[in-house]
Amino acid sequence: MPLHMPPSGPEDQPIYTTISRFLNDLHRQEGRNISHVTVTVHGQESYFLPGHDVHRLDVTRMKGYATLTYQEMTLEAPVDNTVMMIAMAPDAPR
Repeated sequence: MPLHMPPSGPEDQPIYTTISRFLNDLHRQEGRNISHVTVTVHGQESYFLPGHDVHRLDVTRMKGYATLTYQEMTLEAPVDNTVMMIAMAPDAPR
């Protein structure tokens, strides 16, 4: 019988650890001078986390691409933040 494993969270993915460390360092240096940080990463869907909404948009004006997929979330950090992961799917060969 397989073990039930909880969905991986941001703490299980090195990229999210790096972003979280960045947010903590930024807060340590700037404190209350920064009210919100938005981080956008363009990469692969493999960075998307299970259990978070995934949004897909068909695109027509981006040459070579048919779909833009993104996921946004807030990481636990001392500064308000929004992290958005974006992945692009190429057009199907014709």
